[in-house]
Amino acid sequence: MRKKRADYRANFPYFMFYALFWMADAFIDPYLSMFLASKGLSGTQIGMINSSLYIVSILAAVLSGMAADRVKTAKPVLLVLLLGGLASTQLIKCADGMKGLFLACVAYGFCAGPPVDLTDKIVIENEPSIRAKLSFNRTGGALGYLVASLAAGAVVDISGFETSINFYFVFMMCGILVALLMKERKSSVPQKDKAKLKLGDIGKNKKGLFIYTAMTVWGIVFTGALSFISFYVVKVGESTGLVAILIAAAMAGQITSGFLLQAVYRRVRKEICVGLGIALLSVRLFAIAMCALLPPPILIVFTYLGGFSEPLLCCSIITIIGETFPKSVSATAQTLKSVANRGIGSAMGTLVIGRLFDLLDPFAVMMGVSAGCLLVGILMALWGRSVKE
Repeated sequence: MRKKRADYRANFPYFMFYALFWMADAFIDPYLSMFLASKGLSGTQIGMINSSLYIVSILAAVLSGMAADRVKTAKPVLLVLLLGGLASTQLIKCADGMKGLFLACVAYGFCAGPPVDLTDKIVIENEPSIRAKLSFNRTGGALGYLVASLAAGAVVDISGFETSINFYFVFMMCGILVALLMKERKSSVPQKDKAKLKLGDIGKNKKGLFIYTAMTVWGIVFTGALSFISFYVVKVGESTGLVAILIAAAMAGQITSGFLLQAVYRRVRKEICVGLGIALLSVRLFAIAMCALLPPPILIVFTYLGGFSEPLLCCSIITIIGETFPKSVSATAQTLKSVANRGIGSAMGTLVIGRLFDLLDPFAVMMGVSAGCLLVGILMALWGRSVKE
């Protein structure tokens, strides 16, 4: 009993950081486009800013990962980015006009992406009692986002986006204080691991190709499809209140999955879990597609089960990266998953799926994406089964 209490105390800063970071994020990201529109920007201008956020996330991921590997510690880089996020949101609040808002949003996009990847690196290379609790610690993010997303909608409706930024500031300041409490395990890098990372070599590594293909697919389907959830629900004649209910159900599924993941790993290889995570996402997408045809209780159950997908995939990928790449390049290897996910996959997914919604019936698009997600998940599970330990 004492050992369990000691483990939970040791993991508290990491769990709380994920929770506070995603609580802060819930007050900004879902409402940024709405705020830009209120500032008089056109749809084209808002699209340019949103596209730039994906592009700058690639640069941020590579530079922050390389910086953390160069100084052999991720925590200082993490703190600099968190402080940059605070400053950039204040610039967004004060900026006016396309140029000022563009620069402020790009600065925010640069600082907002890498912190989670760097924290993943700190956790996965930490003491055994912390490393084994990766899924538990990441559950803090789902719990934080679940609570904050419900509060953020009310705050924006009542007081506007500027007040939402103030909530972001408070939660992120708390996150910085918690980050200061995180202990990063220092370990010497073997001489054979000190070679500089060549980005082109990642594709030559069998597991590397598997890892970043999975993250690209995840970005295409997860961000690409789910970014249109409110658009689709309204399009088929349902209320936006249903969106909040489905998001809450998915977050509940993520939390449950985080607690069960270690038991799953005792029976299923992590590489196979990656494919299963993508396949399970299809259940959540199916529930969205059927939102006008199925009763809410069934939709909630399907969405809850689909919520298991994110921990199943993300925690598996984080662990596989930690087991695959040498410590001398571990931070870069972790941040590159955001390059694949957000920089490539999300940009491609939002573009392609958005275009399909313009050309085809929305129900056919969502059902097609769900079926495609299931098929790709099965293929990734088979690929993961064939990847050598």
